[in-house]
Order: sequence, then structure tokens, then C-alpha cells
Amino acid sequence: MTSSTRLRQFAATLALASCMSGVALGQRSEARDAAKGRGPDQQIERSAGTGLFVGGQAINSIVLPAEPLKGEKTAAEELTAYLEKMCGIKLKTEPFGKETAARTGALFLGRAAIDAGGFTDEEMGAAEYEGYRMRARNGNVYLAGGKYWGTYWGAMNFLEQLGAHFYAVDHEVVPPTGKVTIHALDLVRKPYLDLRVLKFVGMKAG
Repeated sequence: MTSSTRLRQFAATLALASCMSGVALGQRSEARDAAKGRGPDQQIERSAGTGLFVGGQAINSIVLPAEPLKGEKTAAEELTAYLEKMCGIKLKTEPFGKETAARTGALFLGRAAIDAGGFTDEEMGAAEYEGYRMRARNGNVYLAGGKYWGTYWGAMNFLEQLGAHFYAVDHEVVPPTGKVTIHALDLVRKPYLDLRVLKFVGMKAG
């Protein structure tokens, strides 16, 4: 079992453990947003063809920090694999540097998204430990998470924004290959638990 498979299995377990409180909190949040007249924070269109686009700009690469964390590497691997299935594209992975800092048509991950100007450090503070932010603008996608595995969780949610669903380690729904156009995307999410950790304590009778 690969590390990413174990993480998806773990995520499904956590989702089951917190689904009741999550649904209630989500409903209250949606009600507040509706009352304040807020519009959708993402506009994503699927159509015939292939490719991932921000407006009219095709995304053709993933940019990682020069020294990526394990969670950032795993996020890039998952995005590469699933975007090939969903969008029919094979994204190349590049390190962040002078040549890629001002790149257009890239998906910046982790610290590279911050260094490229996608978010400020203050904005990332809202993500805390394992939350994440994602934003599409200027022909790029910026995705970064908090400490630990935040960027990985953000990558999986990004795929869900594009139409995939991960219900359990052995049950996922991936839409057929098509063209995906992101017209608007600006999200921040964090788990109800500060850390995605479950600790089981065994007790011995007698």
C-alpha cells in the first residue's frame, strides 16, 4: 500500500468520524453566507476536449519548492496522475527558481505558491496546521497548505473541485476525460480538528 493510498484511507476514516458535526457546521455556514448575499467562491466548467485552463491559459506544469516536503512531493504525484485521467494532460514538474517564478500556465504548490505571490504569509495563517488555500489568477493556480500535510489535503480537495470524489481507499469516482476551465477559484479550508490524527488506546481487562 503506497503512502498516498494510506493517506486517502485515513482521510476517509476521519471524514466518517466527523461527518455529523461537519454537516451541521457546514449548513450553518452556508446559511450565514446566503444571508450575507455572498456569491460562489469557485466557478469551474467541464466541457468536451482536453486540458486544464485558467480562463484562456492552459496549465502545463507543476512548480514545487526547490526543496519540497514529503507532503508536497506526494501532492504533485497525485495531481499529475489524476489530472492525466481527468483532463488528458501530462504535467511536467519543475523546481521553483528564477525561471519559474514568473511562469504563466503553472500550478504552484506549497511554499512555491507563496514565493510566487499567490498568497501572503498572513493569508496562509488562516490555514493553520493542516488547512489549505487555493487560488486561480493571472493564468496560474496557487495551492498551499499549513504545516505537516496541508498541501497534500489541498491537492485532493482541488481534484474534488474539478469533479473527482474520494469516498474510501477502494472507492473513488473520477469523471471522464474532458476539458476543465477554471473561471474563478479562491478557497480557504481547515479541518475541524487541528491535526488529522486519531489515537487508539488499547485497554486490558482485569
